[in-house]
Amino acid sequence: MLQRMRADLDRAGRASAEQRVDALRALAEQAVLAVELEKLLERHGPQFDDAALAHAYRALGQLKDRMLAHVADAGLEIVRLRGVAARDVADVVEIDGWRCDDIDASPVVVAELEAGVRLGGAPLRRGRVIMGGVGADATAATPRHGDARHRPPADDEGVAPAAVDRPPPRIVCPIPDCRTENESGADVCVGCLTPLAGFGRLLLHPASLFNQGLRAAHRGDSALARECFAAVALWLPHDVTTRNAHALACLDAGDVAAAHAAWTEVLQRSPADRIALRGLAALPPPDELPPR
Repeated sequence: MLQRMRADLDRAGRASAEQRVDALRALAEQAVLAVELEKLLERHGPQFDDAALAHAYRALGQLKDRMLAHVADAGLEIVRLRGVAARDVADVVEIDGWRCDDIDASPVVVAELEAGVRLGGAPLRRGRVIMGGVGADATAATPRHGDARHRPPADDEGVAPAAVDRPPPRIVCPIPDCRTENESGADVCVGCLTPLAGFGRLLLHPASLFNQGLRAAHRGDSALARECFAAVALWLPHDVTTRNAHALACLDAGDVAAAHAAWTEVLQRSPADRIALRGLAALPPPDELPPR
């Protein structure tokens, strides 16, 4: 009987904790909407200079301030993301896309689609962002230098292998004091009730990007393939398969210098890599390459 009572109390405790998490999630959604209202007011402020609209502008601003104060009183932290290094917000973002060409650039948030929200330092509501590289024009088209006549032999050794489907990994809670293992599809950590759905998708994002790059390459979109592989290389800098795929995409796009640089980087990490050796052997000497 005591065991049944303990089980009932545990269930009631979990249900209460889940209800609190649901309420905080709803408040986090309000926080994101308040930030969106703030952006709209900042963007369209000059249009409210007319005396007839000034009162409405002030009223909206006061409403926004009340919403943000309500969020702060509940202990929620709104995380603004634009310009922040990827490593500093990896736990509180969902990546909608990448604008990246240089795989050696440091990834940062180049566009904040929605703000993130934390509670007690833990992610509660993940923001939506576009990632990119520092110093790169986020909207520029992929450069194309030289031509595509320099190609490695088109046999199996010159093609980067496709991604292999594997069972989804178990998700380790990102909270340092918890680190509980959870099933791959868990929405909430069983140890501390931290939301995990977005974090799990973030862990699988590099594989998704790699497959997206492969699909783009197969249909002849070398510019998109190049961006996808460059983005994966930022996440997995020691993965020579990704760097080989990036080099091949650069070559297909006609950027011989970028392909040479990518394969040189591969050989620095894996001197016996056959794809990189064959690729460099098919390219002209460095002093004959066009500028990047």
